[in-house]
Amino acid sequence: MIRRETLLVGGAIGAVLLFVAMAAAVRAGTFQALDRALIEGARAISTPALDRIMLIITSLGWGPLVVAECLAVSVWSWLRGDRVGAIALSTIGLSVVAATDLLKSGFGRARPDLLRHDLVTFAFPSGHSMTALAVYGMLFAVLARRLPRARAVCWIAGVLVALLVGLSRVYLAVHWPTDVVGGWAFGGVLLCLGALALLRWPHHHDAGRIRQEAP
Repeated sequence: MIRRETLLVGGAIGAVLLFVAMAAAVRAGTFQALDRALIEGARAISTPALDRIMLIITSLGWGPLVVAECLAVSVWSWLRGDRVGAIALSTIGLSVVAATDLLKSGFGRARPDLLRHDLVTFAFPSGHSMTALAVYGMLFAVLARRLPRARAVCWIAGVLVALLVGLSRVYLAVHWPTDVVGGWAFGGVLLCLGALALLRWPHHHDAGRIRQEAP
């Protein structure tokens, strides 16, 4: 248990450092040329079919859908006795909303101008990417507490959602790649903190097992 908590603390610290590095790079325009080149490369392989797939993937980070999913899993967990999981998931969800608004306003970075889109909010960090890692990561972690046999599937699903949603934002040219990395980084901080809460206050079934294994 101590080792896992140490890894999560280290992960949170590493994610903070990565976010700070990305924020500094965005301020200085360090990766501006690379950002543009990566989006142009993504658009070079675009097809109508792939566009539709990416639109479906990116919709996983759509606010109303994420809220509905969080509410459903939180209520499900609460009714089954996992109040810590329900509270942790709800807290992470609210934290992502607040962090996204505050950070976007603070940095005020313009979105890519390679394709026409109707988004008027700022770019850095990517809220979809932050949501995909932090919220979906917590959602699957909470599910795994109640469904231990599906734990590996939950973690694999969490990684895939975070990766694919982030890539979809670049492919659709609505975010610079550094926006996505910044979103992943801040989302990683929140996910590590949420996972620490789950380890610190395990589900009652896990707690019983831990007490039985204690010397």
